[in-house]
Parts: sequence; structure tokens; C-alpha cells
Amino acid sequence: MKRFTNIIDYAENEKRSFLELPFTPVDSLILSQLSYVSLDEIFASQAQIRIFDLLKAEYFDKMLYFTVSPNSTKRLLYALCASPRFRNIIISNYVNEVSLSAIKQFCAMTYLLDDGTAYIAYRGTDGSIIGWKEDFLLCFGNPIPSQLAGIDYLEGVASACPNIKLRVGGHSKGGNIAVYSASNCSPSTAQRIINLYSHDAPGFSTEFYESAGYLRIKNVFHNTLPQSSVIGMILGCQDNYRVIASSRKWFMQHDPFSWRVNGTDFVYADKLSKSAYYTRKTFNNWLNKMSYEEREAFIETLFNVCRATEFDNVYDFIRDWKAKTHSLLKQFKCLSPERKKTVKRVLGSFAAQAVKSLPNFK
Repeated sequence: MKRFTNIIDYAENEKRSFLELPFTPVDSLILSQLSYVSLDEIFASQAQIRIFDLLKAEYFDKMLYFTVSPNSTKRLLYALCASPRFRNIIISNYVNEVSLSAIKQFCAMTYLLDDGTAYIAYRGTDGSIIGWKEDFLLCFGNPIPSQLAGIDYLEGVASACPNIKLRVGGHSKGGNIAVYSASNCSPSTAQRIINLYSHDAPGFSTEFYESAGYLRIKNVFHNTLPQSSVIGMILGCQDNYRVIASSRKWFMQHDPFSWRVNGTDFVYADKLSKSAYYTRKTFNNWLNKMSYEEREAFIETLFNVCRATEFDNVYDFIRDWKAKTHSLLKQFKCLSPERKKTVKRVLGSFAAQAVKSLPNFK
């Protein structure tokens, strides 16, 4: 069977500089994926670092702890550090803010490229419980803390790096923050943005896509979704997107390492799969039937149960789901009758909506 290349193969084999081969959507996905690596300890003692200086084995465990694919991320890291295209990129303005009280998981970094531009990458949801809880807040439609932090970060970099053209992007929640920030920044900053990238990120309302801020940057917007997109098809509609072929199925297509690459670009598909539209219809109809009060009660209950089990990494839960599920069920039994009723009602409503949407999926 033919083996399709991915972003690791691209990083290992593409040796041209950004002056020789201009920035591509694949480069954007790679730098967005690199932003998931935790660099807190490295940046505790310095303001900037080149990518090739990230190979510090003593930091690997902490660097990769919250990544969904530690082994693939490590392979990518080695490839980037060896690559003449990537190894001399300077990483600066690293910010990582996690607050339980503010329900905030925000991380961003700026890459200075050899073509004289800067790429601002916003981290998507990492494995932290607080990061996933903030994602659920998107259900309320109001700006989440990371979206507001994203605007401040973009304006800060624009001020610190005057006259430099900017690229902005991210994967998953990071892409959502990128689009929100670019659409809400000052006109002077917006006119310096030459590319805006969103990789399988939650979308926005129709009103957002009709806003003056979004229309101002729409012509530089590159939006990519895998064929069976789940994350990118919930919580809002999408605009101006292209569909990417993936080597995996359904939800696992959210993994950037599964996106197919051919040469210097992605392998594009003609359209989204039926499962992507099924996901959007099921999830959005389910949300529309819940009041804000029900959403808030469900989210608070769910994450209080998770915290009570004393695990802080969602990906650890996935890797040991049998044991962790047993712990969750034990905590669920300790809930008040009212809270139990809320959880059962919300989950039952989702199941009913999933069944109702099946005829459109077939």
C-alpha cells in the first residue's frame, strides 16, 4: 500500500529556506503543532531561542507531557532541529498562562523567519483539564479568556516588532483564537497580516463572518479542515475552507500528523464527508435545545467530577480509559440527586439527537 507523507516527512525532506520556497500552509501547520510543546523551563532563563536549541533531553518529559502524540511530536522536533529550513527560526515572546479561577489555558509564541516575517502561533487545547473546560465555554458564544488574551498578544507583538509583516495561525482552539484576534485587532495591525491560518478550528456565527473586522482580513484567510472534521464543524459555521485528506478516521483526523502532504502542499479532497455534516447537525441541534443554565450546570458537574479523580491530563485518561472511567463512575455516584438528573438528561438528549440525525448520515 502506498504510504502518504505527512508533516514529519515534509520537515525531514524540505531543505530550502523561506527565501527559496515561500511560506506554505504546511509550514503553518508544522509551527502550529510545535506550539503544543511546553517551553516554560527553557524560557524561564532566556527571552528567545532557536529551534535547533530545543533538543534538550532533560526537558523532554515536561515538554511533551500535554501533547496528544508525544512520540510523533518528538520525531517532528528532531526533524525541525536538523532541517536547514526550520532549525534557525527564532522563537520569541513565549507566553503560557493557565488559570483555574479564570478558566483560561492560553499559550502563544512568535517565530522569526529568514524571509523577514513573523509567524504568531496560538496553541490549541492541550491535555490539561482547564484547557478542555475553556473549550466548553465556547458553547456560550461569548468571548472566552484565551480569545481576549489573543488580541492583546497580537497587538503586543505588533508593537514590539514594528514594520514586520505578520502571519497568524493555529490548530484547533489555536486557529479559532487566531481568527478572532486578527478580526478584532487594530486596523494598523490588521494591515500587516499577510496570511491567517486556521487548521480544523471551531468556527463562528454568521454574524461574525459578516463583521467589518473579519471582512478586513478575509482575503488572507486560509482555512483547512480534514474530510471527517469534528472539531471544525461544531459551535459555528465555517467560511472559505479547503478540505484535506487524512490517513485516519473520524475524530482521529483532528491529529495533524494524519494530514496527507504531497510535495510542498496538502493533498486536498473534493468535499467534506457525510460524517462531518452529521457531527455538525447533531452537536448544534443538541446545543440549541439546552438553556445556558443547563449548559453551565452540565459543564461544572462534568469537570468537578474530573477534578475529583485527581488526573490533570486528558490524554492520560484516554491512554488508560478503563481505569479512569471506573474512577469517574465512582465520583458520579457521589453527586447530589439533582446533579445526577442534570447529567443524565443532557447525555440522554445528546443520544436522542444523534439517533434523530442518522437518516441524513446514511
